[in-house]
Amino acid sequence: MLLWLGMDYVVAHLLRVLQETIEWNAPKDRLPSCIKSAQTWKENQNVPLHETEVVEEAVFHVMHKFLTTYNLRHMYWPELRCLKTCCRVFAMLIEKKLPVLADHFNHHDLNSKFLDVYHCQSNTTL
Repeated sequence: MLLWLGMDYVVAHLLRVLQETIEWNAPKDRLPSCIKSAQTWKENQNVPLHETEVVEEAVFHVMHKFLTTYNLRHMYWPELRCLKTCCRVFAMLIEKKLPVLADHFNHHDLNSKFLDVYHCQSNTTL
């Protein structure tokens, strides 16, 4: 069974970030045609946009694109092996290619991996 750890954080961030963009573009008919709820809302604008499923459907399509087209599914498989590897590689790249930035992170006690993957796992049952 696949367990999508951390996916809720990604979706929550997308909901927050895309809300204004969608509310700005929907009345101007500048949303992709795949968002069917936008077309329904356009036909009946008596209902405020934030009370429809337009934003949620747009986020669904973005997540689907991430997981299929960009092949990011494996990042959220159990134990987050690929995500942990990417975080370690990213931390090593910062240390090797951007030593001043790495020193800055160390000075401020920031983990250059930016993600406490083990914390996510400790709060989830596998």
